[in-house]
Amino acid sequence: MEPREARRRAAQAVFDGARSLQQRNRVGQFATPSQLASAIASEALVLLGEGPVRFGEPSVGSGAFYGALLRSGAEVESAWGVELDPELAGICREIWSGQLTVHTGDFTQSRGLRANLILANPPYVRHHHLTRGEKVRLRARVQEETGVRLSGLAGLYVYFMLLGTAALEPDGVAAWLVPSEWMRVGYGRPLRDWLAGSVRVERVHVFDANDEQFGDALVSSSVVFVRRAPPGSEVVFSRGGTLARPDESVLVATAELLAAERWPPSPVVTGPVLGDWFSVRRGVATGANQFFVLTRARADELGLPSDALKPVLPSPRELEDDVIEGDGELFLLDWSGPASGALREYLEQGEAAGLPDRYLLSRRKPWYRQERRDPAPFVIAYMGRKSPLRVFWNKAGRLATNRWLLLYPKEGIGTEAAWRALRSLDPADALTFGRQYGGGLNKLEPSELLRLPLRV
Repeated sequence: MEPREARRRAAQAVFDGARSLQQRNRVGQFATPSQLASAIASEALVLLGEGPVRFGEPSVGSGAFYGALLRSGAEVESAWGVELDPELAGICREIWSGQLTVHTGDFTQSRGLRANLILANPPYVRHHHLTRGEKVRLRARVQEETGVRLSGLAGLYVYFMLLGTAALEPDGVAAWLVPSEWMRVGYGRPLRDWLAGSVRVERVHVFDANDEQFGDALVSSSVVFVRRAPPGSEVVFSRGGTLARPDESVLVATAELLAAERWPPSPVVTGPVLGDWFSVRRGVATGANQFFVLTRARADELGLPSDALKPVLPSPRELEDDVIEGDGELFLLDWSGPASGALREYLEQGEAAGLPDRYLLSRRKPWYRQERRDPAPFVIAYMGRKSPLRVFWNKAGRLATNRWLLLYPKEGIGTEAAWRALRSLDPADALTFGRQYGGGLNKLEPSELLRLPLRV
């Protein structure tokens, strides 16, 4: 290993080890793996073409991308990096002394920095770790530079992508290593529209959800290659494998991206979809599962009356069989009238804990009365690490909390036929039509579930 790279890795390991995962999570400090930095740099250099490199890295850290650039043999004419953490900036400055100009500060407040090649792993700071004042400043700066109006739900990396791409020289190339969620969530829509309509997206690669690039960040990653040039006619979307050898690759028309709700767009389904056969509702939102969902043993211990308890489904991961029978061991406390005896005593515990003041419960009269739901003949688990799609036949007729989606066959569709239709669903479709969050968590919203194709 090249001596400076060895020093960089050692210094990075010491730096990371001195901070808890929670501390690094709040400020988005997740170092780029050396091999991944090299793969991204190689791909970006091919897109940039021949000629000298004027390099920039808005969140330089210890200089993983700069080291990768040097290992590639590129002709580097100039190089700058910006790092908010003074200690990390000092480490980077010492390792790459005389070659990389390191600015200690906040890239989102810098001005005048330009480059024809930007390689970046911007800080993955979620919006709830940004103060209201920071959001106001960031949104104003992005609108000034790009004209984009961002949602307050956008993570810090979105601001970096917009401001960094705006800092490119004409025909310059940027590669952004960012969470893949921007492609499917609502706060990513302004970013997607700007990328498709104002610059040229060369390629988007999404890594397999089970191949996390940052084990400590628990985030499914993507790499976005952008050129500061008018939009092209097509964008390459690749998935899985490596950047050099993806498992799959497809060309998507830029015009299609501009009209799409997500990237890449969901395929057009010509046959029947789940919404043709079923209606869907969310399960009961209790507002306090830990209080309202009780085991049989706990309910007996408290002496709660049986007519205040209704059988309810457990977490999907606790069910082995796809056909649910019997009452099980969990019950939902649901009562709408005056309470006395043991029930009154238990409700007073909830009142002492402030439950009636919670948002959902404060809107119910009385606060311990649950939402009305007819038991659904079929229920579906809509969140999961591998696939969010797992369907159950609720023969027991148990109620379900909002960790489930409830499926009701439409008029004229028999129970057996409905079950066969649900069994025809392909779990892979849930990944295509659903959305993905940090840690490879996949999720299906009701509207997305209704678009899943049936193979009947």
